[in-house]
Amino acid sequence: MSLLLETKIKDLILAQSNPTLALLIRPEGVIIRITAKASTHIEAEKMIEIVEAQVKARVGEYIYAVDDENMEEVVAKLLKDNCLTVTCAESCTGGMLASRLTSISGSSMYIKGSIVTYSNEAKMKFLDVDKEILDTKGAVSPEVAKQMAEGVRKAVGSDIGVGITGIAGPTGGTDKKPVGLVYIAVAGKDNTVVKENIFSGDRARVRYRSTQQALEMIRQYIKK
Repeated sequence: MSLLLETKIKDLILAQSNPTLALLIRPEGVIIRITAKASTHIEAEKMIEIVEAQVKARVGEYIYAVDDENMEEVVAKLLKDNCLTVTCAESCTGGMLASRLTSISGSSMYIKGSIVTYSNEAKMKFLDVDKEILDTKGAVSPEVAKQMAEGVRKAVGSDIGVGITGIAGPTGGTDKKPVGLVYIAVAGKDNTVVKENIFSGDRARVRYRSTQQALEMIRQYIKK
């Protein structure tokens, strides 16, 4: 993502003098920092607004917040504003997505439930994941993530279902399915979107980045 952003706004970065542009890598994503020097605060803000508009014109679809708003706050607002509910089925993230969504006051308005289905038995029993798919494709696969999202949505009766399955590490990886491989699915009334991800870092970082990507997928799903 940082490379993509840099490519799209490279000319703005190279041409900078005042204001200046900087890309900062953080666990929650890439921060685009715009800094201006001026004789007054108002003048500096106006200078920043011009560059901010140029950046948004290039990469606006990837920007989820301005200033200090975090992803769960953004998604919570979208869910509430659109009167939508969500339910989570998590494996490698162990309930972290649901925890982030319920950290916002008033979360009972949009989250209907959550289930941690770590074992294959739990996936089959509670989410109706097909045993043949688990046997042939494995628990960490796009097919299982899809069935998890659709299964939890159907079981609880929410507008959106989310399924997460992956290998958080540090053990459990193979050549074909390395540590950091995570499949995330978002299911709605009309279709299901599944995304393959390869996250770097330790176990905590992989799990956090998985929930961050899941929240971004919910955000994009609602917007589209």
